[in-house]
Amino acid sequence: MKEPKKYDVRSKQLTNNEFGLNSQEQAFCEHYLIHLNATEAIYEAFPNSCGTRKTASIRGFKLLQEERIQNYIKHMMQSKNNEVIATQDEVLEFLTDVMRNNYEKAKSNRPFIARDRIACAELLGKRYALFTEKIETTQEVVINVDILED
Repeated sequence: MKEPKKYDVRSKQLTNNEFGLNSQEQAFCEHYLIHLNATEAIYEAFPNSCGTRKTASIRGFKLLQEERIQNYIKHMMQSKNNEVIATQDEVLEFLTDVMRNNYEKAKSNRPFIARDRIACAELLGKRYALFTEKIETTQEVVINVDILED
């Protein structure tokens, strides 16, 4: 007697991105990027079928091992970095605006207090190594090398 074929739900779902992820896998990735916790991402992406905490943890770990999931997460992190995280120039501009008390440009509704301005000046000074002492010294170094042959 033949054993009936099992229906594989994941293979029947449509993929909706170039990484080959179905909608639940994509939801897992997006929740993982928010929480950076695979178990929590499983609970949110698969709310009806996550099971116990241990099962969710194992399932999340297995999903994170898949190459297409890893590629999608890397892609999303890179695009997130471009959109959300300030660049070095943006940070330096903001520190400069606060130091110069240019509160309109820094999108503040009030002038900055002296403590904030001094802190920004110190950070900028550290960035450009303004507070390090540069001492030039000249020394004569003699190196003797003896080569012994057997």
